[in-house]
Amino acid sequence: AALAELLPLTLRQAHPDLHIHACRALAQLHSRQGHVAAALQLAQEALEGARQTGHVLRQIESLRALAELHSQHGLNGPAGEAPGQAALQLLEQALALAHSMAGYLVPGELFEALAEEHRKQGDVDLAYQLIRQASGARLKIQSDAANKRLLALQVLHQTERALAEAEHLRQLAEEQARRSEMLARTQAQLLQQERLASLGRLVAGVAHELNTPIGNCLLAASTWQERTLQLAVQAESRSMKRSDLERYFSDAEASADLLLRGLQRAAELVRQFKQLARDPGGEPLQRFAVLPLCQLMLAGFRDAAAAAGVELILEAPETEIVLQGQPSALQQVLQQLLDNALIHAFVGRERGRLCLRLLPDGAQGLRLQVQDDGVGIASEHLGRVFDPFFSTRFGQGRSGLGLHVCHNLALARLGGKLSASSTPGAGSCFTLDLDEALAIAV
Repeated sequence: AALAELLPLTLRQAHPDLHIHACRALAQLHSRQGHVAAALQLAQEALEGARQTGHVLRQIESLRALAELHSQHGLNGPAGEAPGQAALQLLEQALALAHSMAGYLVPGELFEALAEEHRKQGDVDLAYQLIRQASGARLKIQSDAANKRLLALQVLHQTERALAEAEHLRQLAEEQARRSEMLARTQAQLLQQERLASLGRLVAGVAHELNTPIGNCLLAASTWQERTLQLAVQAESRSMKRSDLERYFSDAEASADLLLRGLQRAAELVRQFKQLARDPGGEPLQRFAVLPLCQLMLAGFRDAAAAAGVELILEAPETEIVLQGQPSALQQVLQQLLDNALIHAFVGRERGRLCLRLLPDGAQGLRLQVQDDGVGIASEHLGRVFDPFFSTRFGQGRSGLGLHVCHNLALARLGGKLSASSTPGAGSCFTLDLDEALAIAV
């Protein structure tokens, strides 16, 4: 009664291995009580379940149980075979399966069962040979080396099946949901870190660029102040000459011109910085010139490139290129591509060239390329450079998310396409194709 109650439970809970065991055990109990038809049906159900799961050991056990039923109760085979012949065929199938398993030691009980059936058929010589094989099998199984191999195979076949069927299937959906949530959370955190790092590098570059015009303005203002004080002293002492006044006017004009140009340059840098330092996610579409943006990007990398011995080059046409889109999204893509090139392209090299190239593509397209002559990308890595969390320098400050972010920004924010090509030892080229809402003005 307990086994009969267990059978539907194993089906509902999807435990095929336990279901096979229950069917075979219940078949043996029915056989002892004389319920031959029920025993035969359950034994065949156990064999069918073992075949569906591909579990070879369970098939061997089920075939032996069926053979025992045919032999004990004189049951004919499915094709009308005599009881003894049917049992013999089932045992031979079990032996063939046992031989098909690499490293599996055939148990002596299987040889003994085959020997008994051959003895009943009158083939005493073959029965004797099988008994000897059974004896040899028992000796092998009892040896240390054979016992270890047997235990390893049994643990491999039984434990892996039980764990995979009883635990893995039950926890798969929950585990996948948890991993997806962790991946999304980690990706969001790293994306925010990349944005902050990109903004930090941009601020450093703009600050460096502002040093020159502001320094010139300070020099012009201090010179102008000094010359004004000198002229005031001369005027107070009534020693001022016409030539002193003319020289003062000349110096004042030069200082004013230098102040004006320096302040205009600083104001332009601040304007560009304010334009670029926006979150591309909430930024409206606008028209902006691409060349000044590229110039500002290269300026931010000037010190890092000089320290690495890398020459920065900007190749652009004479015509002004105006893009309709999100300038900060383009800035973040170029920032990451340039940063990635300086970090990875020139490892082990003292000098190199890094080129940012603008290539108008007809009347409605633009191609931007970041090309280097560095070490290149290995062929096995080239197809994965845009995958999230893929990096050849994990543990060295890299998250493996930068190029993935670039790819998403190019597709979702800029309506373009980002691709990579490389020849190991000869450099790499990242190409951004923008095909929508582009206007080229002379």
